[in-house]
Amino acid sequence: MDWNDPNEGEFRASIFFFILVNIILCIVTFLKNFSLIPLIGLSSCLYLLTGMSHDNWFWFGLWFAIGLIIYFCYGYRNSKLRKI
Repeated sequence: MDWNDPNEGEFRASIFFFILVNIILCIVTFLKNFSLIPLIGLSSCLYLLTGMSHDNWFWFGLWFAIGLIIYFCYGYRNSKLRKI
């Protein structure tokens, strides 16, 4: 283990946040009596995200933001609740 490797610090930080988010999700899941199956799926996806580099995070965030804009614009214009 090389303590001077900057990628090592990033990995440790991402694993720390992964564990923190999982603990919070587990507590909320048990308090609200939700199913654990979606939590397991979300947890596995979050674990895969811990290995991404900065460039991948940038492109992921950009495409995610574009997708959210398209999703909400389409939903706002085509919502059946809006026409009532």
